[in-house]
Amino acid sequence: MALKDVAPEDAANLHRSLRGTPAAANQTIWVLSKMFSLAESWEMVPPGRNPCRHIRHYRATPRERFLTPEEFRRVGHALKAFEARGSMLLSAIAAIRLLMLTGCRSDEILTLQWEDIDRVARVLRLRDSKTGPRMVPLTGTVLKVLDGLEREDGVPWVLRGAKPKTRLACLSGHWRRVRKAAGLDDVRLHDCRHSYASRALALGEGLPVIGRPARPCPGRHTPTWCATPRRRRPQEPAARSISPRPGGRRGRSGWRWAGMACSMPTRRAKGRR
Repeated sequence: MALKDVAPEDAANLHRSLRGTPAAANQTIWVLSKMFSLAESWEMVPPGRNPCRHIRHYRATPRERFLTPEEFRRVGHALKAFEARGSMLLSAIAAIRLLMLTGCRSDEILTLQWEDIDRVARVLRLRDSKTGPRMVPLTGTVLKVLDGLEREDGVPWVLRGAKPKTRLACLSGHWRRVRKAAGLDDVRLHDCRHSYASRALALGEGLPVIGRPARPCPGRHTPTWCATPRRRRPQEPAARSISPRPGGRRGRSGWRWAGMACSMPTRRAKGRR
């Protein structure tokens, strides 16, 4: 069917046929509407020919899924098992760890380049973020993950692909294997980001700090927290609480498991600083 032949009834019927999955139905109409908007701007169809303009989207309940401390531990053990067997790309394992330790989006991690890592200021400088350029704190555990990756001459990407001179393009297949090994079939990769934010909230961080951790303010080239090296980075407590550490010792911030687990905060003794 040609674009000029698509009528509003066709779009409405398509939307109705997907009513069993409201979120997918709404997303399909959004994509179709975007296609017609581009077609209008490219003069492929006359103006005002978007058949999706008057379609009312279904009410979709946002899906909320947060990993528990036990689930973080299971993901960590699964990652270490794949690493020990050599049955998964090291870059894919590192990518999942970075996602869980930084709260970044998948695309932000997959497109990360070596020049984006500022070890002096201890930040990741994300240039193509969904919300615009921003900076993410580099904690010690994140640096350990990055230090474990081999840098190849002539390849700007931090996470290399299976083929030479390429970057890792997708994590979906790798994540399906990890979540199956961890027994977490209902957990999406993006849930790791939500869980990171939830963990930061539990540790007392504010929403502005979590949502836009280090995005420069207008007219300011360097955020205040970045300009003061000794000041605590806003995301460090959350990253430390799910950091990979050997063994199962109990430290000042709680229990730590091998791989990528979490901590159970402990009550400090009175008077301890």
